[in-house]
Amino acid sequence: MQGRIVKVSGPLIVAEGMADVKMYDVAYVGEKKMIGEYISVILFAGDDIPCLEQCLCHILDSTGPGQCELIIVEKTNNLAMHEYLCQLPNIRLVDYDVNRTAGMQCALAAQAATGKKILFMQDIVWVKENWLSYICDMLEEHPSAGVVQVLEQSEI
Repeated sequence: MQGRIVKVSGPLIVAEGMADVKMYDVAYVGEKKMIGEYISVILFAGDDIPCLEQCLCHILDSTGPGQCELIIVEKTNNLAMHEYLCQLPNIRLVDYDVNRTAGMQCALAAQAATGKKILFMQDIVWVKENWLSYICDMLEEHPSAGVVQVLEQSEI
């Protein structure tokens, strides 16, 4: 069954064309089949393809389907890295531009994000199971916080 979203208000989604759906049924949204609230993970990629591959594997292995979208910001003018990034499925890419500062790159990536929350991280970070829930819980617990920083890799 396919419907059309009319309005979103917090966790409530009002849709048309879904007559058989009950209040607590799970509905998959969009081409990416997102489920409920999801996070935009903006990952900054340097020159090291193996390091980025490990980081992506950790993110994908420890994040449930529909929990996040991945946006990768290139931090370098490395052709091999660019070609690698272009062939990755289900990832949006903010291309490198020597005329943009790091802050401008962040702003462009944030504009591309569609998640309720945005998480910026480097490609040298490896995550563990439930890492995203941990960070989201911290942000919910401290709604005035703009940044959650994990000080040791073992904490995520």
